[in-house]
Amino acid sequence: MRVLFLFTAIGCSQSSTGFSDKITDTSPGVVGVLSVEPAQISWTDLEINLSSAKEFVVSNTGDADLEIERIDITNSGGGAFNLDEESNRDIVLASGEAHTAIAVATIAEAGAAQGEFRIRSNDADTPDFRINLCAYTPEQGAEVSNCESVTEEEEQNDSGD
Repeated sequence: MRVLFLFTAIGCSQSSTGFSDKITDTSPGVVGVLSVEPAQISWTDLEINLSSAKEFVVSNTGDADLEIERIDITNSGGGAFNLDEESNRDIVLASGEAHTAIAVATIAEAGAAQGEFRIRSNDADTPDFRINLCAYTPEQGAEVSNCESVTEEEEQNDSGD
């Protein structure tokens, strides 16, 4: 007896600036579709003890309401990253609507920090989306061009290389 299995890779994509879930209806009920711009937030040459804010936009590209339960901090980077969680709860976006949130970074000493925000929504394919955060001071920044470089350098430092 032969059994044929067919797997299809469809779903979401990540552009250089953001994330957009490409599937609009995989659940029994139609729900909104999450889109986030940018999907990664970086602060370069952040001055020590000076806060810097950056906006990110959460949009609904689907045909039904997108219900965002919350946008919250899952990793504050040792206190370097902040978000007003209260104003980012229980948000309902109709088709085509957007919500702007503000991420804040403050580094207390020379170096780099990494963190993460989470967006919990009723998007059937991406109910738990993560936004990567990184920030570094000018002392660190000369050698760091993006979050991946910060990650690689921290991993090397942690392993003693």
